[in-house]
Amino acid sequence: MSRYLALLRLPGALRAALPAALARLAVSMISLALLFALVGAGHTYAVAGAVGGAYAVGMAAGAPIWGRVADRRGPSLPLGLCGLAVAAPLAALAVWPRQAPPLLIALALLSGLLSPPVGASMRALWTTLTPDPAARTTAHALEATLSELLFVVGPAAVGGLAAWGSPSVALVASATLLSTGATGFALSPAVRASRPATPARGGVSGTRPRLYRPGGLVVLAAIGLTAALSSALAVAVTAYISTGGRPSSWAGPIIALESVGSVVGGLWYGARVWRGEPVRRYLWLLAVLAAGAAALPLTVLVTGPLTSPTGLVLVAALVLVGGIPIAIVGTEEFSLIGDLSPAARRTQAFAGVGSVIAVGSAAGTAAAGAVADTLSTRDALFLPAACVILALVLVAAARRVLRSDLAAAVTAAAHHRERITA
Repeated sequence: MSRYLALLRLPGALRAALPAALARLAVSMISLALLFALVGAGHTYAVAGAVGGAYAVGMAAGAPIWGRVADRRGPSLPLGLCGLAVAAPLAALAVWPRQAPPLLIALALLSGLLSPPVGASMRALWTTLTPDPAARTTAHALEATLSELLFVVGPAAVGGLAAWGSPSVALVASATLLSTGATGFALSPAVRASRPATPARGGVSGTRPRLYRPGGLVVLAAIGLTAALSSALAVAVTAYISTGGRPSSWAGPIIALESVGSVVGGLWYGARVWRGEPVRRYLWLLAVLAAGAAALPLTVLVTGPLTSPTGLVLVAALVLVGGIPIAIVGTEEFSLIGDLSPAARRTQAFAGVGSVIAVGSAAGTAAAGAVADTLSTRDALFLPAACVILALVLVAAARRVLRSDLAAAVTAAAHHRERITA
């Protein structure tokens, strides 16, 4: 843990990381809080799902825009304004949940559009705070692990608040955390001291650097596929358990074990210094993730149904072990995006990753549901592994492009630093 403690002792790091974690905790709570509040107000699950979907679409569309503004103007002002503004439509949803569905969808869409990209901004801040590549890897591991942990704590907090008070209380608490965390992050000394990076004008044209090189687009596609893993697994495991005669609610604790494994793996990975060529390391990690994802469906294929109490214990163990590489792979993916993106557009680049993750997760959910309905729930268990294998094949096929772009990005960054300090 010494590497994590050293990271948080960097000037301004802790005062930025704590409110950022609060804001990201709120993001992990809002979708479920919306569902509880709207169903509790008498709306159907279809309406609640549409409202939650509108919020997700708004976030996916708005995050890259606010990331671009933060890169051009500095992060403090746009994040602070978004942090204050987003509280209004979320509070309206909490106070007036019985309104007509079109109005609720519009408010949710606006909430998503105004949601500040705190996670992307914190990742961009780490790239300026950390003194060396090994420390940056630890920072990305911390972020990936924290994301997994928050998506365990957040839904549990929503359930507790809804039981203690009401679903609307849970939504108001989520909005308050988001607003407080975002404004606290925006006002932290490290964020206020951040200045827009001078764009490295390229070639004769003098145009702004590209947001993503071809190698970066390959990594983005792989990120979308690995994001589909967890959402597809959640649907597949739930469907498999329920068709085996067990309550679907039993799937919840089993699915949560994936995040537990991911937290353990991420903490272990970030606490060490890793050498070697990054693309090769990424390929090996994708292979390990694919093997972990394939363990459950292959076991079911060989042994037959695992819906007895003993079988479900085995399912839980396989899900736990399969989750260990998830945050590790995420660490390498964000490291690659950070290395491939220009400093002048890094927040936007990280925000774009968040949008890709949202799209990938939604696609994984839809695909797993379709496979479970049209083929079988056992076949749906193979989908998470198929997504990772496709990502592995894609990265392996484009590994030369990825390596070339990484080398070019390192050279461009070095020339940019020389020009600034000259």
